[in-house]
Amino acid sequence: IAASSALLPVALSDLDGLPGVEIVAVAADGTVEAVRGDGSSLPGWPVHLASDPSPPSIASGDASSTPVIVIAAGSQVHALSAGGNERPGFPVAVRGFVLGGRDVALGDIDGDGRDEAIVVTSEDAHAIELDGSGLEPPGWPRPLGATDPGSPVLGQLVADGAPELLVQRNGPGGAGRYLTLSDLEGDGATDVVAGTGPDHIFYVYSAGAGSRGGSQEPWPTYRGNFARTGSRLYQGTPLPGGGPSGLSFTILGNPSRRPVVFRWSAGGAAARQEIRIHDLMGRRVAVLDLGSGSEGLASWDGLDRDGHRVRAGVYLARFNSGSKHRDARVVLIP
Repeated sequence: IAASSALLPVALSDLDGLPGVEIVAVAADGTVEAVRGDGSSLPGWPVHLASDPSPPSIASGDASSTPVIVIAAGSQVHALSAGGNERPGFPVAVRGFVLGGRDVALGDIDGDGRDEAIVVTSEDAHAIELDGSGLEPPGWPRPLGATDPGSPVLGQLVADGAPELLVQRNGPGGAGRYLTLSDLEGDGATDVVAGTGPDHIFYVYSAGAGSRGGSQEPWPTYRGNFARTGSRLYQGTPLPGGGPSGLSFTILGNPSRRPVVFRWSAGGAAARQEIRIHDLMGRRVAVLDLGSGSEGLASWDGLDRDGHRVRAGVYLARFNSGSKHRDARVVLIP
């Protein structure tokens, strides 16, 4: 897009009602563009907002699932239509200034059946109604008491049926800027994955027994879902046939403790099949030989090729089947 600065993470959703999804991209200079899969702009775009904005988040504006593009910039929250126009009642002013790069989290926090936009500023956490009123539910905004809070997530922490807001405030070791909520052990407790920081320690916390509550979590991780679509209307669609050329490659529980278990399917036998695991510097850590079968399970014990236990963190796994491959990202926790 025609912007003078770097792009932030994009959002994906069907904006024009035609087959396929559109891409909403925001640059650090405040330029916002909505483009089709062929690269052409939708009518009404680009638009220009204040610099250092949030990435775009896409919500449903009404019962018919009309998409609303929500972006916070400067000291305002914008709600844009698919045509690039500001929706009635917007922009909405907030206290303090928006912290660039943090998500606008989306979810129904007051039980009225409509999403609110959760915006973190230098002073408060705001919950903005998207119905055009510009109002906030009772009890909002909420002071954060932190000068550099992380990106907000919404999920079950006390199993009361309504999602709770979680924001990192001066996390240990600098961890927690981008949190994830998940039941890692399948025990009905919400686990808070805070990641790591300069101290190289991987932090995971438990919200306690029964905290999961069986309810959906509207925004449990950065960009709203693990496909990172930034949208409540589009969660990502698997490729036909399980992936490129019919390959399927998944991790059974991710983030995962040792051993990490992979499920793989080649769609047919191949002469050589393996899983290669690399660190984020591209260095090969481990290789799992799969033989020549068509599908199965494979486990990695968290050891490198010399038999040393690797650190918790993010690793890249590649399933090779003949000349074809598929990739996955492994989040290894202690």
